[in-house]
Amino acid sequence: MQMNVGKHKGHSLEWLFFNETDYVWWLTTARVRGPLAIAGAYGRGLIAAFDRMPLWERVHCNPIFQPQVDREGLQTFAHAAAIAASVRPDSDWALRHLVRRLGQAKGLSGCSRAYIDAFFATAAGVSDGRADRTSDGAASLGADLPR
Repeated sequence: MQMNVGKHKGHSLEWLFFNETDYVWWLTTARVRGPLAIAGAYGRGLIAAFDRMPLWERVHCNPIFQPQVDREGLQTFAHAAAIAASVRPDSDWALRHLVRRLGQAKGLSGCSRAYIDAFFATAAGVSDGRADRTSDGAASLGADLPR
């Protein structure tokens, strides 16, 4: 999904997921209206697709996070956000770092547009093949991801 408003206009939400992770988290948790609400619903679908991806390997990350990651078994976006907030509460870098490392453990090869598109295309294959509806009526990801 291409952003058509705000400072991230022209970027895809998929690219923002790994490169401006804190913005995607804000979109999915804040009370936003209009085009941002649509982007927030799409972002929630991206998070759901990301969370469905199985881990292929252990999550390796910055040493300040590694003990908690090893102890708790990092597997989801929300868990990455919780760890980032507990260790580095005012850091945009912390959430982006943990989500990128979790993505690598789930098969993400790099953070360029091509790698991110391939990653979410794989996530579409992990889904049950149908788009679920969120409470605001927007389709979440499933069959909606590019194949």
